[in-house]
Amino acid sequence: VYRYVNNFTAPPKSDFYRVGLWACAHTGRVGLDQSGTAGFIAPNVMNLDGKVNPEALAARKAGKIGEYITRERIEYLADWKPLVEPLVSDAKKYGASYRLFDSVGYVLIYKREP
Repeated sequence: VYRYVNNFTAPPKSDFYRVGLWACAHTGRVGLDQSGTAGFIAPNVMNLDGKVNPEALAARKAGKIGEYITRERIEYLADWKPLVEPLVSDAKKYGASYRLFDSVGYVLIYKREP
């Protein structure tokens, strides 16, 4: 029971479902590592872990995900803190600055500064 308690106590809509709704309400591309649910709901969500985005995968393999984020002019970066903060840091190395803009549950949302 201990390992499966989330199946019975978790809210019916995950944070990533709500991030998808958030993305639908905002213009600009939203980059996430964990993009599955949000990407299913919102067409402006971009996968950054490379599972369904070959360009992001190539950038990750080359150690240049920040360059990819900067080049693609991704407006928002979002994910759990340990996943999104490295994306923000990597993008900064290539001249893209992001500031904390919003959150949805445990998902932090950063917005690109002009």
